[in-house]
Amino acid sequence: MKLTEQDVSKIADLAKLQLDQTQLAKITRSLSDLLVFIDQMTSINTDGVTPMAHPLNAAQPLRHDAVTENDQHELLQILSAEAADHLYWVPAAISNKNA
Repeated sequence: MKLTEQDVSKIADLAKLQLDQTQLAKITRSLSDLLVFIDQMTSINTDGVTPMAHPLNAAQPLRHDAVTENDQHELLQILSAEAADHLYWVPAAISNKNA
């Protein structure tokens, strides 16, 4: 698909962009080239090509899931102002006064 400067000028006007003649010519050429490339890509036969999330065959290394700190919940429960049965009592962040 080939764009004209009139097409790009109308698009720029709709987007509230002000383009001088040099910018208009450059953007018209760039957008036309991009649309031609997209037309070429859509005309390629991709039957039998498996879709992929990334073009590189890479894997994300994950760390081993292991406990790295000592269990200190008893100490932290003692330090808390209001705690009981492994729970910390805190003020309500959201209240429904109409209920």
